[in-house]
Amino acid sequence: MSQCLSVRVDLAERSYDVYIGNGLLPHIGEYSTEVIGRKKCAVVTDSNVAPHYAQTVLDSLAGAGIEAILVTVPAGESSKSLTIVEDVCSQMLRAGLDRKSFLVALGGGVIGDLAGFAASIFMRGIPFIQVPTTILSQVDSSVGGKTGVNTAEGKNLIGTFYQPRLVLADVDTLQTLPSREYCEGFAEIIKHAAIRDALMFEAITDVADEKGDLAELIKKEPCVVIDTRNPDAYAAGHLPGAVNVHEIFTYLATSTPEGIQELKTKFADAFGAAGLSGKETAVIYEQSMNSGFGQSCRGYYLLTMLGYPKVKVLHGGYDAWTMAGLPTTKEVPSPV
Repeated sequence: MSQCLSVRVDLAERSYDVYIGNGLLPHIGEYSTEVIGRKKCAVVTDSNVAPHYAQTVLDSLAGAGIEAILVTVPAGESSKSLTIVEDVCSQMLRAGLDRKSFLVALGGGVIGDLAGFAASIFMRGIPFIQVPTTILSQVDSSVGGKTGVNTAEGKNLIGTFYQPRLVLADVDTLQTLPSREYCEGFAEIIKHAAIRDALMFEAITDVADEKGDLAELIKKEPCVVIDTRNPDAYAAGHLPGAVNVHEIFTYLATSTPEGIQELKTKFADAFGAAGLSGKETAVIYEQSMNSGFGQSCRGYYLLTMLGYPKVKVLHGGYDAWTMAGLPTTKEVPSPV
């Protein structure tokens, strides 16, 4: 197989590997055989990705003795719907796939969410492999098991937490990305670097100058950013991707055993809804070091009390971030 980097997502019996490197797609048949060992599958992709990479994936699967069908949906967010999921599952049923089959999600975040959800409900759940083809999906959405579709009421409101058996991030697929999508994906990497890893800035510069290794950069672990300020301050501007959890500062608990249990339940739910699953680094911030610093400390304490393994505070808070000229946004992340 091709040389690559790997990251282990440790989730007990649901653990899996993320492989990152060049030239991985022609070996997906070998990886599938090693990890899943089934002989029938569906490759779900979209109309943008299919012309570039579908045949490579189908040929590799066939070479490993795996019978695969290709299911292509229209490119774009509109395909994240129950109607499209039903169509994907119907095509799989008509092709004779059953609970001994598996699924390959070949594409960006939309395909990962859509195909992962289809895998989680087809025959009450079959294994699937994530093959992300955009920077954003390679560094973020393909890992963590979040799947789902949109409704008229909002984004990602119907879905499941369903872990893949394997993530195969072939950085060669990024060569066909439009320039805008490529830059949008790098914005996510820059955010992670600004929050938790100064050395990543050097790596980003090297990649931009074509001197660095993009696979090594993508290997960096993800984070969830939690804004503890009041909703008005959050709405006026916040770090890209940050989730507002102001209850960290406003929630009052009693010191009785019942009160402590209620506190734990409240914030386990709140942090889970913010996107923390255990694999991400939680980064907490407030307005500044000199204003309300107890909010960050309280958030740090709450996560530590809940046993969360990786917690950091953004020193200097939002004020330090903006003074450094780093990007902010008013856009609210979609529900997880």
